[in-house]
Amino acid sequence: MMKGWLIFLASLCGVGVCFSADPKPSLDGVWLIERAPRELRTIDGKEPPLLPEARALYQQRRALRAKGDTSFDQTTWCASAGVPRLMLEPYKFEVIVNKRQVAFLYEWNRWARLVDMTGNDIQPLYPLTFGTANGRFEKDTLVIVSRQLASTTFIDRLGLPHSDDMVLTERLHLRSPNVLEDRMRVEDPGTYSKPWEFVVTYRRQKDMGIEEDVCLDRIKRGEPAI
Repeated sequence: MMKGWLIFLASLCGVGVCFSADPKPSLDGVWLIERAPRELRTIDGKEPPLLPEARALYQQRRALRAKGDTSFDQTTWCASAGVPRLMLEPYKFEVIVNKRQVAFLYEWNRWARLVDMTGNDIQPLYPLTFGTANGRFEKDTLVIVSRQLASTTFIDRLGLPHSDDMVLTERLHLRSPNVLEDRMRVEDPGTYSKPWEFVVTYRRQKDMGIEEDVCLDRIKRGEPAI
């Protein structure tokens, strides 16, 4: 009897319908950052290598935020936080992968980011808050290169700056079926003295979806925008 089942399953695999008792975990699903950083440090625990002018700007923004003045931050009126910042905020996001693109659907104010997976090396035309992103798989690692990320966004919540010429490279892979790691590399010669990296992890949110979030409604209730 067992031999007959094996022959039957083998025939299904031969026509492209094959089943596995232990399906390989995928990046698809809903994720939430495990520890949302208020300010970023490099992968070796140091302050990002800011150039003097960029450092002064960062310190100015930090001082304003310490006084309760967030007028320099466009997310306070619900404009896009962009990336990498939306990957660092304590809001869920959903990943949907197919052969042509990868979609990141963010819960915060329902923003979405699309990554081209066709291999066509899509070139940016102008800066955007999510930039222009090209992706590829290197074995089990999703590599995303984003360019022309608008300098109106920040890297972290405190206002870590970048220029329109920043190149953000992300390497996403599963540490385990329910833990996703994103290793990010920042290259921006106009803002930083050298490239630098940081790592964040996310926990899979089983049986959960993206909730409806309206930033303006939150502001009307007297709550922070983000």
